[in-house]
Amino acid sequence: MQLVAADTSVRTRTTREVRTFPRRANVSKVSQVLLQNQTSKCNDAAVSKPHKHCSSWSTKRRRHICQASAASKSEGSAGKPAALKFLSDNFVPLGLISAIVFGAIFPAPGKVAASMGLSKVATCGIFFISGLCLRLQDVGKALSSKAALLYGFAMVLMLTPLVGIAVQSLPIQPAEFRMGLALFCCMPTSLTSAVTLTTAAGGNAVLALALTIGTNFIGIFTVPFMLSTVMGNLHTSPVAVRPLIFSLVSTVLAPLLAGVVVRASAATVAEWADKNKKKLSYLSNSLLITTPWQQVSKSSEKLLSVRPEHLLLVVAAGCVLHLFFLVVNMLCVNTVGLGQQEKDASIADRKALILVGSQKTLPVAVTVLQQLGPSFGDAGMVVIPCVVAHLMQVLIDSWVVTRWNAQEARLKAS
Repeated sequence: MQLVAADTSVRTRTTREVRTFPRRANVSKVSQVLLQNQTSKCNDAAVSKPHKHCSSWSTKRRRHICQASAASKSEGSAGKPAALKFLSDNFVPLGLISAIVFGAIFPAPGKVAASMGLSKVATCGIFFISGLCLRLQDVGKALSSKAALLYGFAMVLMLTPLVGIAVQSLPIQPAEFRMGLALFCCMPTSLTSAVTLTTAAGGNAVLALALTIGTNFIGIFTVPFMLSTVMGNLHTSPVAVRPLIFSLVSTVLAPLLAGVVVRASAATVAEWADKNKKKLSYLSNSLLITTPWQQVSKSSEKLLSVRPEHLLLVVAAGCVLHLFFLVVNMLCVNTVGLGQQEKDASIADRKALILVGSQKTLPVAVTVLQQLGPSFGDAGMVVIPCVVAHLMQVLIDSWVVTRWNAQEARLKAS
């Protein structure tokens, strides 16, 4: 009887001790203390006379404390990582939207940055980082897909730019918005998002990388001629092809090659670039965000005078434009049957061609816009549809990749 009473008092006192701990205390430390005390007390009692309730109570208490500890850890870490992941996944869209809003409302800092020539420095920095992170050995693996490469070059550099002629007839005001969409159609494929989305979709990332590098390199010499053809109906003043080519060579090609040379100069540089690729990507995207910010700041007065329905029309036009590119590429790659002989390899090639063939690059568009001069409109207004179209293609293609992955998961499950 004394042993039972002693055991009951032990359990009652221990239960009270558990209840006296604050709710937000460190549960893991509390659990260790309670389990050590209870285990020692149960062992002491078992030496004299084992009690059947001691073992069951200790097991229940241990299970309860472990569950409480796991719950507290999940509640404490659920909020912050989720917010950081959202910011990381949407760094470019959020940054571009913030840059436009900040530049329109507070234009003074952007005007000062533009007067100092920081836009050209940012453009050179973007392509230098691209060259520094470029793995040339991966590009050589895609040279065997000759038909896919030819299709990608033709679609990106010749066929999709011609859509800019039809864009000029859209009922969009002011005229700089139509010009911005037409300019965006003439650009090569995007520098990073196409390869990233192709990898996420399980596509041929090597083929996507080869097309990205090839179209941006050859586009330095083809974009000026396509602009002259597409925008000939918009302006009486012709596009100065030679100065534009020289500008693209100095601000795009030269920094890109410089980055490649620096990477190849030492193995440690290549290892450092591969190890810090994520950080370099954030730096490159930050430089990209500063360029529209400066252009919008210079044209803030005119931008704030634009009617909201005109901006919504630009957003709708950007969505329709990219959806049209996607549908055309899906029909073409499936009709022609591009890709390798194996089924899985063919699907991977087609995913890469659809995504790369439908996207356009914003940095080159901004670089070209800086060289066109005031005769082609206000640069701050022209850059708005370019940024909008870039955002729409990233959002739409992210949804497309999610749909592809969900369909493949259902097929594997069945």
